[in-house]
Amino acid sequence: MKFNNSLFSLLLILLPFFGVSQIKNGLNAQFKEHKIITLNTKALVSNMKSNDAYPYVLKLEKYEITLTPTDLIAHDYATFNSEGYAVAKSEMKTIPYRGYTAKGGKVSLTIGDDFLYGFIQDGENTYFIEPAHYYDHDTKSGEFVMYEKQDVKDTAPKTCGTDEIEEQYEKMKFKKGGTTKMI
Repeated sequence: MKFNNSLFSLLLILLPFFGVSQIKNGLNAQFKEHKIITLNTKALVSNMKSNDAYPYVLKLEKYEITLTPTDLIAHDYATFNSEGYAVAKSEMKTIPYRGYTAKGGKVSLTIGDDFLYGFIQDGENTYFIEPAHYYDHDTKSGEFVMYEKQDVKDTAPKTCGTDEIEEQYEKMKFKKGGTTKMI
């Protein structure tokens, strides 16, 4: 009974953070069909970290998802902030999770502040979830697009992952003492 009470409490806490907004035109150029999900991922991550009770049950659209953090990030992994100080793994704001749906489908999600990326397998269907601003810069913070692979239009603009990495590199580097340093 404790599990059901925890799930009910979690749903009550998360209900205000979920919603569906209107479909954006930039997304319509990319997808035949899609759904916009609004989710306060910062509050979700905070709740998941403070609850520290895994597996964690999350209701996302029509899916009841059970998640646990993955061991994708090694226990001795280190990341550094712009001042060069190490950030503890426990302070990381983006966390990869794996899990399953109530019907046994596979789930893989990476969740962070204003970030949700991954997939949900439901029988023969796989639904992808990404930040909506990847496709439409006019979308609001906390909006994510959910779509099936076959709903990506053949005529949709495509980008190369290498180009995106270069673009992010240019945004993240800075000059200090004549040398370029990645932060």
